[in-house]
This record gives sequence, structure tokens and C-alpha cells, in this order.
Amino acid sequence: MSQQTVPSDFNPALKMYGGQWGAALPLVLLVGGLLWLSLAGPANPKSFWSIGFLAICGGLLLAKSKKEYCATVLRGISDRSAGVLIASWIFASVFGQIMQAGGIIEGLLWFGLNTGAQGSVFTVITFVAAMLFSLGTGTANGTILALTPVMYPAGVFLGADPVFLATAILSGGAFGDSYSPISSSNITSAFTQDADLRLITRTRAPLVLAAAAISLVIFAVFGGGGEVKPPMEFSAAMSPECLFLLLGFAVVIVCSLLGRPLIESLTYGIITAIAIGIAIGRLSFQQLLHPVTKSGMSTGLFEDGVNGVVGVIIFILFVLGIIRVVMESGIMETIVNWVQKAFVKNLRQAEVTIITSTVLTTIPISANVPCEVLLGKTFVSPISKRFGITPERAADLLCCSVCTIFYMLPWHIVCALWFNTVSNAATKYQLYAPPISAAFVMPYGWSLLFVLYFSAITGWQKRIPSESMATSS
Repeated sequence: MSQQTVPSDFNPALKMYGGQWGAALPLVLLVGGLLWLSLAGPANPKSFWSIGFLAICGGLLLAKSKKEYCATVLRGISDRSAGVLIASWIFASVFGQIMQAGGIIEGLLWFGLNTGAQGSVFTVITFVAAMLFSLGTGTANGTILALTPVMYPAGVFLGADPVFLATAILSGGAFGDSYSPISSSNITSAFTQDADLRLITRTRAPLVLAAAAISLVIFAVFGGGGEVKPPMEFSAAMSPECLFLLLGFAVVIVCSLLGRPLIESLTYGIITAIAIGIAIGRLSFQQLLHPVTKSGMSTGLFEDGVNGVVGVIIFILFVLGIIRVVMESGIMETIVNWVQKAFVKNLRQAEVTIITSTVLTTIPISANVPCEVLLGKTFVSPISKRFGITPERAADLLCCSVCTIFYMLPWHIVCALWFNTVSNAATKYQLYAPPISAAFVMPYGWSLLFVLYFSAITGWQKRIPSESMATSS
């Protein structure tokens, strides 16, 4: 089988005591510390800072060239994609704060109490809303930041189960990441497999919709059980006019679908939400930004929005530095090459191995796009060509696989962000905050993983090369 030559992250100047496995020590320390904190009791991204700091310091002790190790960590922290991600988080968090202050929670409470959309019904609505928002924007992170401050407190007040309500938002975000045509995961998988992006939108639909249907049933069965009891301070403020703020969500989705950058789309959504909030008398310019009158006082909703993601941003910077050390050590490429030689003998094994290897590779890597880049050309594409798997099928397996277990691990970017946002919303309204380990309950991730293995083993929705070529032509 001919192998393709692809750009490698391997850095021969990064030498560690213990070789490649020595380079894995910072990641081992990070994962072990996070698991310890998560299992020991309530935690938040700020409490994870010390673990990330100590993990980087521990790796430095094993570095033969301290200078090169430090340079590698700084390359991870200063990565351009991280800057884009952080900027998107900030704008999405501000948008969520504006929607919340404008009265969208009161509008949703009015809707739930007057239509019977309570308990598990509201959890299902939350899942569908998150699916639509992430499908339109192509971002799970933006979906979490925009919807959680609104849907989580409203749902808990309307009797939804806190854990399943929170994971409904996470699941909806994962749906968009695995299927949206403008999702970075979708685009990357198509690029690495030379697949037709329009065609995989059709070939992937049965896989992701089957997983979404299973998840919807789970949310319908287990998403309720709480007490419907809106707090007294909301009772007088509940009004259907607050539902006009949903136009803010619509503006973001439509602008994203029209190809506008996410930050631009969110800016238009923020402007729309502010205009509606002022028009219905729920917002004032003084709430947005005002002079500090005493020490420690917030300067308004803009600051609140930015402050809401500071904790997770600092934690993620540590994680990105550690992941860059792992990537440049070459250990991931060594593992991938060994799996390819040892386990792949036929078509079914090839597809099962693609799914399993992708899922396992996402465990140490905190972002799913780098995982797709690492595996796409070096592993998935050569195996697919060897066993006659079409580029579209390979892209489907790759993209869907990185949107399963990846969304459940506390050291991953999206999971840490989700936990931080849920915790902030719960604290603000004195509600129960699920622990970060609740992400393991996330139905969509497990459902999609089941559907993928079912498809690979049984042949359901497997594309035949001649059919794909005929369709694309």
C-alpha cells in the first residue's frame, strides 16, 4: 500500500528524557489531576489552573533542551486558531448575557407555564433548539455560551432534570459540530479525505439523525422529574413580549448560514437583542456599560460576558501548551502507525479501526480538528484507499467519531467551557450545578458512537465506490 506524504508536527529538536513517552508526562499529569479534582468534589475551571501549571512544570523537568520545551509550549499557547476560538467565546458569552438581561428567561418561563412545555418537554425543546443553533452557526462552543445562560435556569425552574437539561445543550452543540456544513470539523474531514462537502451532507444525514432520534427519546424519558416552581421574582416579570428576543438567535443563525464570520453574526445578534430589550423596556444603556462607583463593582453586561469565560480561557491556554508538546514529540504518529499495521485486515476491520482509533486519539487531544488533521491523511485516507472506502464514507466516519467521547472529557476545550457556563448560570440563580463528570451522561455522544459501530459492522449506510462516483458526477 502506498503511503501519502503529509506535513508532520514532529519536532526533532524537542528531546525528552524517556523519549516520546517522556513527552507524554505533562498530559498524564494533567489528566490525572483533572480526574482527581473532578472526583474529589465540586470543581470549576479556576480550580484546574494549578493542575495545568504543574503539568507544564513537570514536563520541563524531563526536557533535555529546556529552551526548546518552553518554545514548544509557547507555540501551543499562541496558536492562531486559539485566538480565533477565544474571540468567538467572548462574543458568544456577551450575547448570552444580553439575552439573559433582556428577559428571555422570563419569556421562556411564560411559554412553558402557558403551553405545558415543562419537565422533559422543555428538555426536548432545549435539545432541538441547540441542534438548530449549532447547525446554523457551526459551533458547539458558541451554542453552549449563547443558550446555557438562558435555557438552563428556565428549564430547571420548569421542572427539567438538571443533568439531562445541561447535557441536552451539550448534545445539541455536538450535533451541529458533526453535521453542519460550516462546522470546522465537517470541513476538515472533507478536506483530509478529498470528499465532496455537498455530498457528505447527504451521506451523513442518516447517521447523525439516527443518533439525534435516540437522544431525543432519552431526553423525553429522563429529562423531567423536577418541581415546576418559578421563583417569585420572575413571576411578575414573565411576559410573552420577551419572546421577541428569540429574533436575536434567528439573526445569528441566518447570518451564519449566509456565510458571515461567527464574530460578525454574533455582533448582529447582540445589536438585535439590545434593540429589542430596550424597546420592550427590559434593558437600558446604563446596564450595558456604566462608570465604576465603588471598588469591585461590575461595569455592566459587557464586562459580565467577558468575565464569564476568563476562567476557562486561562485553563485552555495551559492545555494548548501541553498538547503542542505531545504533538511535536511524534508519539501520536507512532501509535497511529502501529495500529494500522497490527489491526487492519479487511473492510469491516478497517471501518471499525477508523472509528476506534479516532475516538482514542481524541482522548489526549483537547480539540477535535487537530485530531482530524493528524489522522485524516496519515491514517484514515490510506486505509480507506486500500479497502475501497469512498472519500465521503471516510469523511463521515472521521467527523462523527471526533464528536463522540471528545465531548465528555473534562480536559477538553468544549467540555470545560460547558461546565464553566452551566456553573455560572446555576450560581447566578442559586440552582444545582451538575459536576463536570455529568458530561459522561451526554446521550448524543453515546448514541452517535453506537450508530457508527452499527453501521461499520452491519454495512448500514455504507457507500459503494461506484455509487459515490455516480452521485458526485
